[in-house]
Amino acid sequence: MDIRYFFDKKLAVLKEFYAKGKVPFDQSINEAERGYERWLHGVTGEDVDPAPPIELQDMYDSGKACKNLLGQAGLSALQQTFKEYLSECFSNRGCTREAEILISRLKKERIGWLRCYKKAFQDLLGCDWDNAPVPFSILEDVVLARNAIQHEGHISSLDRWQDTEYRSKYPASLFVDEIWPGLISVTESNLKLAMDSIERFVGWLETCR
Repeated sequence: MDIRYFFDKKLAVLKEFYAKGKVPFDQSINEAERGYERWLHGVTGEDVDPAPPIELQDMYDSGKACKNLLGQAGLSALQQTFKEYLSECFSNRGCTREAEILISRLKKERIGWLRCYKKAFQDLLGCDWDNAPVPFSILEDVVLARNAIQHEGHISSLDRWQDTEYRSKYPASLFVDEIWPGLISVTESNLKLAMDSIERFVGWLETCR
């Protein structure tokens, strides 16, 4: 099976999903910002600045929240696609059973599935991820961010936060908010970086025989 073909195809869909999905949210954000500028010009010269119309703030906040949720969905799908590709690598090399046994044993050490795969690739396929053009920290950051998105929620908010272990390991994560430390913020730029990094890593794996 040409697993690189299927990985590339799914990644292309994920890129299109985000590019098209963000359009209405960008429009709402831009409309709110233009409305704020018009309001700001209208209150120039007044002794006491009134608060901007609440509907503009609601429009802006909603647009940002929706775009962040879209990014979260894209990041989660990216991580899943990456994991599926890695799993199929063992199948393609005829060592699925050996990989399952080794990974099952490594999981008992509670080191996370990605580190288990890293060890299995080295032991079974002779592929040392430390030689990759993409730092392992970026790959692990993607996985930990996805875990936070899936498991660190609360009914009172749509926000997702790093847990203690994630924050201690990556306090300057690619996906933390610039203002609120520990808050997961999946932006257009950091999602693109994650996609490009994993795409480069997979390209390198294809040469690692």
